Amino acid sequence: MSANSSSTRNLFGQNDDSSAPVLPAFQAGTADWSALLFSAASAASATTAAGTGATTGVKTVVGATSTPPAWVNTLANAAIATDMKAALVNGAVTEPGLAKLMTDLTTNLGSGKLTASQFADLKTIAANLNTGVSTSAYLKYAFNALVNGNAANATWTGGNAASVALGNLAAGATATQVSELTGKWLLGTDLPSSSVVMGSTRFSVTESTVNKPLFATGGASMNDINQGYLGDCYFLSSAAEVVYQNASLVSSMFTDNGNGTYGVRLYENGVAQYVTVNSALANGGSIFNHASDLWASLAEKAFAQLQAGGVYTGNSVNYGNSYSTIGNGGNPIYGLEALTGAKVLQEFGGSSSGWVGYNLNASFSVTSYVANQSGSTLLNELIADLNAHDDVILCSYTNAYDSLGKQTLVAGHAMSIYGYDTKTGLLEVRNPWGSASGQYWNTTFEVSLATLQAAGDWIMTDSAGGALAPMLVSQTATQSFVKGKATTFSVAGAFVDPVGLALTYSATQANGTALPSWLSLNASTGVFSGAAPTTASAVSIVVTARDSAGLAASETISVAIASPAAPRLAAQTANQTVTIGKAVSLALSASTFIDPQGEALTYSATQGNGSALPTWLSFNAASRLFSGTAPSAAGTYALKVTATDTGGAAASETFNLTISSSAARVAGMLGSGSGGFFNPQPHAVDPAAVLHMLAPAA
Repeated sequence: MSANSSSTRNLFGQNDDSSAPVLPAFQAGTADWSALLFSAASAASATTAAGTGATTGVKTVVGATSTPPAWVNTLANAAIATDMKAALVNGAVTEPGLAKLMTDLTTNLGSGKLTASQFADLKTIAANLNTGVSTSAYLKYAFNALVNGNAANATWTGGNAASVALGNLAAGATATQVSELTGKWLLGTDLPSSSVVMGSTRFSVTESTVNKPLFATGGASMNDINQGYLGDCYFLSSAAEVVYQNASLVSSMFTDNGNGTYGVRLYENGVAQYVTVNSALANGGSIFNHASDLWASLAEKAFAQLQAGGVYTGNSVNYGNSYSTIGNGGNPIYGLEALTGAKVLQEFGGSSSGWVGYNLNASFSVTSYVANQSGSTLLNELIADLNAHDDVILCSYTNAYDSLGKQTLVAGHAMSIYGYDTKTGLLEVRNPWGSASGQYWNTTFEVSLATLQAAGDWIMTDSAGGALAPMLVSQTATQSFVKGKATTFSVAGAFVDPVGLALTYSATQANGTALPSWLSLNASTGVFSGAAPTTASAVSIVVTARDSAGLAASETISVAIASPAAPRLAAQTANQTVTIGKAVSLALSASTFIDPQGEALTYSATQGNGSALPTWLSFNAASRLFSGTAPSAAGTYALKVTATDTGGAAASETFNLTISSSAARVAGMLGSGSGGFFNPQPHAVDPAAVLHMLAPAA
């Protein structure tokens, strides 16, 4: 909108010159949720078999448990540390893993209370969820809210008729409080109130698990929006519009935890907020939004649960975590912002003198204003918005019917404007009531902008189309490079483009200079690779993901540089005895030393004091074999073996080789396989035999 004047006003109040009517909270009356609406609808079955959707949310990866970062070993409580290690899968923290950690903690508390040590461990985890491991933005938000506090923690509803006080977590919390906070943020069990109030109508609902896929085959669709007996057309019409214009925005808002729970991303004032829901729906999914898949119903439930932290509907009705809060009407501009996080929103109100328009930011403050805009000018703007895949919502004051008597426009109702018919010059509109057997309304129809202007209707738009930038969805963990060792890591999973555009990657140091010469980035795959030299030091890098439209998102990653760990002695070789004058053939086991980086080791041997081996004994570094003929004089020799890695770091061991006139009897001492000398020969039991096998230390 090209603003030629500006004014400030309250979002729902009169503008300064009073040329526009008060913007209502749509569906505030009874027009949108009368019993006639849902009685005509055929409720979707609550037991539809689950299927596989073509588009899915971000699902928890299951694989081999990762080596935990160092901070996990600082956790003071063994049970918490064990569960934290189990929560790590392929370098990522999993939601089911953290949920188990918290439920195990609750069980262990019993009738006791959370200790200061346990609480400190939880705070350590919350502070390090991106240190040496990767954690999704959703899971980091949820666990931080659980441990460090959130406005939504003030109350617990749990599907009961009334909420009760809960409070933020602290040392001294009871098992019940820990359980309820875990349910709220990780298990999705803080269900909306079972008591629903809409105007003067009151009824109760019961939540039950629904066995449906998150997305139906083919992915999320506008046809999944079929509003039920709840006055939330302002939200569902926004959901229908968003999924039609930018389906990837909907698929990316859900995280499938793989355990019957889902993380749902919504926005408040442009800032992402996350809610955890389970697959239980009111009356088995038969009373509110109903479809063959879950996503729209889960979004509806998540929006209700979001209200526990403060009302965000554009209406003043406040029942907290309740369908009542979202079901008494609201402003579609709030629905659009909650679903998209759009930073620029617009409202246009029709009047006899034209259209009055307001530009708003994500906090709904007016940034510019224009009065008496012509219908043709606005129509061109709406066409441009639709072509850019921005979202457009109609707020109707009008009841209208087609030639067959079916209702098109509904007074006090919000609908999606999803297209423009170039042949007829009319806007294409969809009613969020959707489709139902025996319906008395048109699910889709066309209407002229002039008709809407004459009725004083309102139109809302956002900027969530092609101009929507990529998003950082999972902060990359701190990376550690060992000097001299080739290392790779990827940032490809850290970013998502909401409209599905391809991403390319670039990186600099945090100060804007180029990456160090030893570190490179594949711009197409997002994979970093390199081997830090011995002179390298820690570096902070900024990674930018840019889509084909030129829009970008960035993250900052810390790269730590560690000196290579030296080889270590894994199995001390036992002291050995050989017979005077006999041949010696002693092979050092390959498992005697271990290099933490897996580098190749080279071996050398001296006497224990560092002097050369006696002349009668030699050492083959390649085969690790001592060989020679024992001297005729008895005695004991200290032998020192050193293993050195490619970086020059070394470890050594010393053992005694005794020359004796009596035979070595080592039968039964072999076979532990833990190190020392080992050649697969028969046990040495004959005093006259050549000693070929020496046992490892006991």
